Amino acid sequence: MTTVEARQYLCEVPVGKFYLEPGELDLMFETGQIADFQLVDIREKSSFELYHIKNSVNAPLSEFEKHLDKLAVQKVSY
Repeated sequence: MTTVEARQYLCEVPVGKFYLEPGELDLMFETGQIADFQLVDIREKSSFELYHIKNSVNAPLSEFEKHLDKLAVQKVSY
């Protein structure tokens, strides 16, 4: 996939927010703001392996294009 194709793909992904404050995700669940979503963690693999939110998808920013197949276009991504 080329960089242009990757950018086009990302433009099609519904975006919620680019950054969540600690506890903000829990609040969004509790208040029903989100139900069906995908949490994308763009930290490097080593950081992700130390700690990550259950069911989040790791797609390090440094190699984001390699992980596009992990992203669910039909879900809102945070």
